Amino acid sequence: MKKSLVFLAALATIGSAFAQSNVTVYGLVDLGLRQTSGSTSNGVAVVKGGNDALQMDKNHSSRFGFKGEEDLGGGLKASFQLESQFLADTGALKTSTLMFERQANVGLSGGFGTVKLGRTKGLVDDIAGWPLTDPFNNDGVVGDTTTTVVRAGISQSRVSNAITYFSPAFSGFKAQAQYILSEVKDLDAGVEFALLYDNGPFALHAAYERPVQTAAGATPTAAEMGTKPEIYTFGGGYTFGAAKVTAAYFSGDPKKYLAPGSVDPGLGKNKGFLIGLNYAIGGGDAKFVYASSKNDQYDLAKVFGIGYDYHLSKRTDVYAYLGKSDLPTVADITKTASVNAYQLGVAHKF
Repeated sequence: MKKSLVFLAALATIGSAFAQSNVTVYGLVDLGLRQTSGSTSNGVAVVKGGNDALQMDKNHSSRFGFKGEEDLGGGLKASFQLESQFLADTGALKTSTLMFERQANVGLSGGFGTVKLGRTKGLVDDIAGWPLTDPFNNDGVVGDTTTTVVRAGISQSRVSNAITYFSPAFSGFKAQAQYILSEVKDLDAGVEFALLYDNGPFALHAAYERPVQTAAGATPTAAEMGTKPEIYTFGGGYTFGAAKVTAAYFSGDPKKYLAPGSVDPGLGKNKGFLIGLNYAIGGGDAKFVYASSKNDQYDLAKVFGIGYDYHLSKRTDVYAYLGKSDLPTVADITKTASVNAYQLGVAHKF
């Protein structure tokens, strides 16, 4: 009850801003049927026979949001964005602790570019999605698994307490930077940088991320205090006719100490690559992706996916996807097991 009252109060507050700003209400409802040969734990380990039942699940995350801007004059504009995710199969909010877990920021823009304050998408993880890298946009039965490759065990999807800068475009080049406050004394802030080029048929990108430093417990050890994981990526795309080909390389290092001869129980230091193809045909888009990652000790993932989105309109798509993955097993993370996945569904934007 309290959660509902707080939510209604937030909507009322947003409604009062309608007369002051140009406000847009937007969203996406996405739902379909999914069949997977085995369930996954943390997107990595396979539990054989653990969850083979037909499920109702999303491809892209269903969400709704509010965004708007106000012209302040002299080329300066103020803006805001609030976005929340929900589960379309049950109607429940994704989380009970964060009302707007996807986006919650305010910003200013002008000839200098755009500066945003608050919660938003991480720059490296944003690059991992479409149209720069993965044609499945790191979602669904295929993209949920490629996420383990492109995040390299390091990258964060969303960042809070962030100061984010987007530069204007100069002859196709754009720069982006992000500073993420730890808000804890003696714990380092996070940083992300990205350089993008998009001009004609060519697109290139390079990015770096050092996540905000967090402590494993209330009293972090010296080793934990000194841990500064990082990830970098670079890649590009080429468009010719109805086809667009993309490729990217990722390398992540958690900076964890491992005793000689020991087996890393997690992702560990790893590197990976992804190649993708999107081809417009028959009123829709055919998609293909292959991604692979490994660390210094063993293979982490090999992902293959094909699919098709048919555009019923500018706002509504129906889709069919097929994915096959080789992922580490729970019993022995140095060994892999195959997982097959199928998905049919419909997505509607508003």
